Amino acid sequence: NAQIGVTAFKTHLQCEGGFSASSHLDRNDLMPIRLAWGHRWWQPFSSNIHEMYRRIGDFTGYGSDFLWSIGSSVGGIDAGGVGWCSTIPADDSIKSREQCPPLINDIEIEDITETNIVPNRGRRLEHLDTLAELAGEGRLSGIPGWHVAGDGAVDVLQKTYRKYMSDDRISSLRIQADHCFGIRPDQIQMAARLGQTFACNFDTENTRIIEKDYGEEYLAWNAPVASMLKAGVNTVLGSFGTYGRLRYSPFEDGVHWLTREDENGVTWGLKDEAVPDRLTLLLMMSRFGGHPLWRENAIGSIETGKLADIVILNGDYMAVAVEDLDKLTSIFTMIGGKVNFEDPLLRGNTLRFNSDTIDWTFDMQTPTTLWRWTETPVAPPFLHGAN
Repeated sequence: NAQIGVTAFKTHLQCEGGFSASSHLDRNDLMPIRLAWGHRWWQPFSSNIHEMYRRIGDFTGYGSDFLWSIGSSVGGIDAGGVGWCSTIPADDSIKSREQCPPLINDIEIEDITETNIVPNRGRRLEHLDTLAELAGEGRLSGIPGWHVAGDGAVDVLQKTYRKYMSDDRISSLRIQADHCFGIRPDQIQMAARLGQTFACNFDTENTRIIEKDYGEEYLAWNAPVASMLKAGVNTVLGSFGTYGRLRYSPFEDGVHWLTREDENGVTWGLKDEAVPDRLTLLLMMSRFGGHPLWRENAIGSIETGKLADIVILNGDYMAVAVEDLDKLTSIFTMIGGKVNFEDPLLRGNTLRFNSDTIDWTFDMQTPTTLWRWTETPVAPPFLHGAN
């Protein structure tokens, strides 16, 4: 990620290995980029979620400049693709594929019924309900979201929060949701009111599902980022390129957001819901992410007093054609005032991790003291936990 210009990201850590390894790297000054992490440890593993949270307390925002907590993650309310939880009317053969959670605590959502409810989503909702209750009691200061695919899942999130808290209190929690595959106009207005962030990623799967199974009139709900931005919803990019392969440019997805066309030139969603311009896209990839990560005063832009994260590209972002943005990539990535990656195009130097050969290249033609590493970084022995 550092080698294409990504300097920070957010995810959830669920297992011992993921958290222990990340902490180990951070303690030894080996984290290559910044990681804001949410956890959901008690949701899958404890039968006493409420009591466990009372014991661990609130550590939202706690950590170092490279690894810090953003609170406890909700978990996936629904599944992806045809398994999303939607309120869109359709034949029972379509609705029965959906994966909505069993509703609890008198919350009613008209189009979540026995047809599209699956019991195994109940644990996720129990966890969400517990977090909302604890936040309502003033015991948690942040609830980072996780996966929601359909508008029904967004309903579950928003209604559960509002059951326990005022809208003003909810807005202080910096609530989030991953994806925006199905968002209704009324939910956009509610998200703006609640200060909810959506991390949207380019994916045409739900576009094609809507077209085939639900009706093209519902494409207006499919990643309506222009409407979300206009309404004041904090909307960020949740991914920068194709899953499952190495990425060349941080703007791979950006081209699809600006054109609302896939790699074959086929429209996905509605053209009117494209990201309006390249400056807005850049903000969605930088400044807009600082607030939900509890680091708006430290990352997201190069201002006095912020951490020195700087990327130099191999071309002019504001000048190249939109269709060519995915040809831009980093030739110099500085994180915290130290250079993590340098391409010889800039000043003849090469500081690079070679993913093909799993080794490093260090070639300093122009003297500098800014390199973070001048020889292969080696992690010290690691405690393997239960192993």
